[in-house]
Amino acid sequence: MEYIDNLLTTMKEHPIYATVSIVLSGGIFYIGYSKVSHWLGNEIEGTGNIPFPTPKDGEDLIHVDVDDLRQYNGRGKYIYVGIDGKVFDVTEKKDVYGVIGEGYNVFTGGDASRLLGLSSVKEIDAYDDDGVEGGIADFTEDQKKTLNQWLAFFTERYPIVATYDRASERK
Repeated sequence: MEYIDNLLTTMKEHPIYATVSIVLSGGIFYIGYSKVSHWLGNEIEGTGNIPFPTPKDGEDLIHVDVDDLRQYNGRGKYIYVGIDGKVFDVTEKKDVYGVIGEGYNVFTGGDASRLLGLSSVKEIDAYDDDGVEGGIADFTEDQKKTLNQWLAFFTERYPIVATYDRASERK
């Protein structure tokens, strides 16, 4: 009990030290928890660490909402790219798609259709004038052709693990 009294007295007399101590303690706890969870092999739901289920023979791929892709943006174990209603598992190329904030990471964790059709790596280009992510209604024939080339590229190289509603179907 004396320890708690001393702690409360210190907090009252030195509020800045108390705040710093609390923040540092929380940070140390979080880092420790993260490391222990990783060492034990625990997978934390909501962080891109749990893959979409693989369908059994004759079953369809699962259908997800485009928002379900957000957690698969390179921060977790699995990395997914959505293109024209198909979800590709690009985890094997973590060095290309998994570096947060760099290069092709912009395509991950959502509908990359618009970015690919525009040949853009600018996040702002992921949305059309109506604010729809992956919207391609305003594409020219050349942009549609470019998107189809990218779709063929991904289809040849990466497994499709799910489907989602295209931008035109989400309106």
